[in-house]
Amino acid sequence: METEESASACLELNGREVDGRHIRVDLATPTNDTHCSVFVGNVPFGADEEKLRKVFESCGPIDGIRIIKDTRTGINKGFAYVKFKDSSSVLFACKKNERIEVEGRKLRVFRCRSDKSKFQTKFGGAKSQVGRNKKLLKSFQPSKRKGKNDKKKTKMRRKEKSVKRKEKARRINK
Repeated sequence: METEESASACLELNGREVDGRHIRVDLATPTNDTHCSVFVGNVPFGADEEKLRKVFESCGPIDGIRIIKDTRTGINKGFAYVKFKDSSSVLFACKKNERIEVEGRKLRVFRCRSDKSKFQTKFGGAKSQVGRNKKLLKSFQPSKRKGKNDKKKTKMRRKEKSVKRKEKARRINK
């Protein structure tokens, strides 16, 4: 926008419905207001902003919804952020945690945290998330159990050792 008046006029269009869809108009500089936002996890990959708006509009007036998408494919990553116009709506949204079902998936709803509060250990806060992350990390680490390839390698090493022992014994006996 060229002037502040035109920018503020555009901002007034935020949340309006155009062709059956709600539009989002933001300033270029993002705000770090986490008091009015919730994190929504387990979002169905086919869900759009309108479906989430229908679910959360009962909690209070919505300022904007952002579904996070893969930059290369454009496919929904399975989580979103809902920003409300007032912080009291966040409490109502958090009460819906795992009670809302969209396309057969129960949504997880948590209050957004700033970087400072990541290390706070309140009930249901960062401490429980850390435990969840540790479990995920363990599932991606290589297993300590030996797989088929490891068993084959071990058998081959044993055969090689036994062949070497037999050759050594033949040399000694000659």
